[in-house]
Amino acid sequence: MGDGYANADTPQLYSAITRIFFVYSTFETYCRIIGLNPSKESQLQSLQDSQSQYKVIKRIRELDPNNALPEFLFQHLTGNNLKQMMSDFQNGQTVNVSFLARCIRHVFAHGILAANSTQLSPKRFNQISQVISDFLLNCMDQDFDNRTPQTT
Repeated sequence: MGDGYANADTPQLYSAITRIFFVYSTFETYCRIIGLNPSKESQLQSLQDSQSQYKVIKRIRELDPNNALPEFLFQHLTGNNLKQMMSDFQNGQTVNVSFLARCIRHVFAHGILAANSTQLSPKRFNQISQVISDFLLNCMDQDFDNRTPQTT
């Protein structure tokens, strides 16, 4: 690309960021439809299987062992609650996967998170995006299946 601001990884990174943006926005809307407040982490436990969530968090930590993404997000989050939860994540505590998606969307929507903003490789950021998005989509699918009468 000839503008000097982009490189070959830029489209992949924006695709990964946008994926989380749209999936979390869908998750947020789904929560509201079923009567949950997506900002209340305790309410989301009914949607997020703790064992699956643990595996996702573990995978994210494997992909980003130096906490490059959480550190970047922490620096740019507003609000003490979000900062405290991100600090908890950085200190090895388990948090809701939806919280991480919410933080990524928040920082991106405010124009701070851009391609190559973090020290995380494009491949790893893409993998983290996919893991988080797949988890949230599966949560919604499973919940919807549980609410829908099964025909035989």
